[in-house]
Amino acid sequence: MHSRCVACSEPIPSPRAGKKYCSTKCGYRYYAAPDRFLERFGRTCERCGAAIDDNERICKRFCTTSCQVMHNQDVRRMRRRGLPMERISRAEIFERDGMVCHLCVMPIIGKPTIDHIIPIATPGSPGHVWENVAAAHSTCNSSKRNRVQPEDWVLYAELRLRRSDGERRRASAA
Repeated sequence: MHSRCVACSEPIPSPRAGKKYCSTKCGYRYYAAPDRFLERFGRTCERCGAAIDDNERICKRFCTTSCQVMHNQDVRRMRRRGLPMERISRAEIFERDGMVCHLCVMPIIGKPTIDHIIPIATPGSPGHVWENVAAAHSTCNSSKRNRVQPEDWVLYAELRLRRSDGERRRASAA
């Protein structure tokens, strides 16, 4: 006898002998594609890192329409300038930077933003890539505008080195 659903691990409302699913819907989904069904749990938005509801469709990448629209605007902006654009999880960047603003070096309380270390408008910008983005306060980010300081190039070089070291470690481990 199962007391939890085989598909979603939720408690079964009225457990009986042989009952494996919490609902008929859960049973149909799991029976149709058990390997794809488990992909629906624990997903986060590619732009803001917010949790995506488990009942949403499997291919959903963004939590809201506004996140999707902003992502599409970023993609068009990069293509227009001929710059590369990687899929970057904002949550990973905030975790990498320890929720500390790279401009004022103060902890970020409230809603953080992503800052391009070398602004996209700057000639020679590397684009929207992992080593060119960092966490920042929204006020610090807006006051920086599209200016580049010498220490920005140093930070970019450090992040680029950190990324290449991480890739070398992963390649040697495989």
